[in-house]
Amino acid sequence: RVTPFGSTINIVLLFKLIDGLTEIEAHTAIQLAEFKVARRLAEAVRSMIPESVEVFELSKVDDSLPRVVYIFGCVTEWHHPHSGVAYYGMPIGESLPTFIHPNELLDGALTTDARRGSGIMVNTWSYMNHPLVFQLLREHGKRLNFLGVILQRTRFEAELGKQITAEVTSQMARLLGAEGAV
Repeated sequence: RVTPFGSTINIVLLFKLIDGLTEIEAHTAIQLAEFKVARRLAEAVRSMIPESVEVFELSKVDDSLPRVVYIFGCVTEWHHPHSGVAYYGMPIGESLPTFIHPNELLDGALTTDARRGSGIMVNTWSYMNHPLVFQLLREHGKRLNFLGVILQRTRFEAELGKQITAEVTSQMARLLGAEGAV
């Protein structure tokens, strides 16, 4: 097994785009088609009983547990119209750090540029199945109080962008009362 996909059932979509689309228009068209296929697949299995269910909630826990936040470094690109990473379909190329519930990752809120199918780029499946996020969720209420995830883009044209996002991320973690960050 060379990739995690070697043990999964996969559906491959092939697209032929019309001429004249911008990069963002092409991404949007592909992503909308992917959403339609995903919806139809979900509708087809809606009545099926899953083999197992794991529930993740950030419920109130013992105040003595260490308060932990996960800082998710999103490798973005600055030399393309699409940053390579999107949050609810919007490229995060110019965004400041964003605090999210970890279940948003599991639900597919963070996606990659739909125009690229490269085997070397991070893909949406990897965001949805992030082992560290799963481990933090499983430890919530047992060994720690998992506060959530801060999305922080990591590639910039200038040092100033790195400094600003580092400061905003740090301030966000402090305001959340985090005692530790991963």
